[in-house]
Amino acid sequence: MYDILVMCLLRAINKWDPYYTDKVRKVVNAIDIKFPSRKQFTAFQLSSELGFNGTSIARMLAHRGFPEPTAAARLPEGPPRPVRNPL
Repeated sequence: MYDILVMCLLRAINKWDPYYTDKVRKVVNAIDIKFPSRKQFTAFQLSSELGFNGTSIARMLAHRGFPEPTAAARLPEGPPRPVRNPL
């Protein structure tokens, strides 16, 4: 049991980045300044602008609702999804 916990700890330590908040600020500033209309841009354009791979940060921001997708980037709405019973 303890060897599994140690492996989880080592995996978490390996992924830790002390400059993560600075990178998030840089990604947000790059999106605001370089892509002011917030139209479509690629991960390659964003990463080349920043100097580091900001794909995962941009994905996290998009998951949380920033930047808001444009009407052209939204997928067409399909049939409503069935509601699952939480019980």
